[in-house]
Amino acid sequence: MINKIVNAMSTLGLILLVGLVIFIVVELISRNVFNFGIPGAVEITEYLIAYIAFLGAPWILKEDGHVKISLVIDRLSSKKRTAVLMTSSIIGFIATSIISVVGFLQVISLYNRNVLTETVLGLPLALLIAIVPISFLLIAAQFIIKFSNARENFRRMEKGDV
Repeated sequence: MINKIVNAMSTLGLILLVGLVIFIVVELISRNVFNFGIPGAVEITEYLIAYIAFLGAPWILKEDGHVKISLVIDRLSSKKRTAVLMTSSIIGFIATSIISVVGFLQVISLYNRNVLTETVLGLPLALLIAIVPISFLLIAAQFIIKFSNARENFRRMEKGDV
């Protein structure tokens, strides 16, 4: 279930990326050919970039595409490498869970106070930052999955099955 949500979010991120490219091309043509820019174009572009990043972040972790310290990790034995993965997954889970909870509380607060951006578009700030705690919640779930898989692998190594 989690992986389906993560995959759907990354697909939405790709769709937004294509939309962003089209939007930028339309804005450039509008500005250079018709001498008329789209109001709030820079603001829309900034929000789309943020959404694209946060929609794709859980997928990057799921696919193991994040930055690693390979130089050090590759020199460890399989058992130690698995122990490091379990430890980093626990730390990652705790950190992303805290960010997610605090983020959700912030979104609720912004929504209840009806806070708007102080820009041309005046968008609800809660809507703009809601993707952050959602993304971090799914990243936390990915860390649980990674920990569970590593723990199972560690147990097999202990039994000598690997």
